[in-house]
Amino acid sequence: MTLRRALSRSLWSLYDSLGMLIIANLLWFLLTLPFLLLVVLVSMPLFGAVPLAAYLAGAAAIFHNPAGLALAETAQRLAETDGASLGDFWRGLRVHFFRGMLLMTAAALISVALCASFLFYAGRVWSGLGLVGNMLAAGLTVWAFAFFAASACYWSPVAVRVEGDSPRVLFTLKRAALLTLESPLFTFGAACVTLIMAVFWLATVVGVPLMGMSCIRLFHAHARLTLHERREAAEALSARGETVTRRAVMEELRRKWAEEPKRRLRDLAKPWD
Repeated sequence: MTLRRALSRSLWSLYDSLGMLIIANLLWFLLTLPFLLLVVLVSMPLFGAVPLAAYLAGAAAIFHNPAGLALAETAQRLAETDGASLGDFWRGLRVHFFRGMLLMTAAALISVALCASFLFYAGRVWSGLGLVGNMLAAGLTVWAFAFFAASACYWSPVAVRVEGDSPRVLFTLKRAALLTLESPLFTFGAACVTLIMAVFWLATVVGVPLMGMSCIRLFHAHARLTLHERREAAEALSARGETVTRRAVMEELRRKWAEEPKRRLRDLAKPWD
């Protein structure tokens, strides 16, 4: 239910500010190209030896670069206040530029390291581990990559809300990992939705520069807000002396959400307005 709510909220936010988000997405696309080119040039030696690692490094550059954080700043402002502008994009680019460079570097290095680790054990390079040992190590690497990919959904929403001018990259990674451990099913569901969105917009081709990343950033922003609401509901139950269970938290959330105005498909077009 919480995952569906995060997705629904993100789609309504996209609808309410479609024009501005298309422009912001175009800016992200144009500003991402230099960072992608930089990562491609750096990872060129890997392409001949380990092509998969080079592709993963490129994906890291697309999702976690300064322009991506600028778009995340815009999406987060839109999710929290229902109002954002292109000024938020430029502010995010200026404030989070160095942090975005470090996050992009960290994402690329982690992706390459996990890919190399998997290929190393899957190829049974270390004969001392034996067949079972190498298969077990390769499997653990796959799970590590799945955890990394899932927690990366929170990198940008957490990074744009870090206070102060220092990058605090380790804090961002730690906070994202804790959110993943706190709600693993929700997070892996969010990662699957992100993958579906990415594949869909890549298939449309034109959707990538127009609104693909805006949809993903909005979804991530609302996913983080949904987890924050869940935590607030648990704290409210604890303050009243009630037992904090998953069912009780969900009932508390339903009561809170019932007070909000409902939006339906018929709200997309009202000819009588």
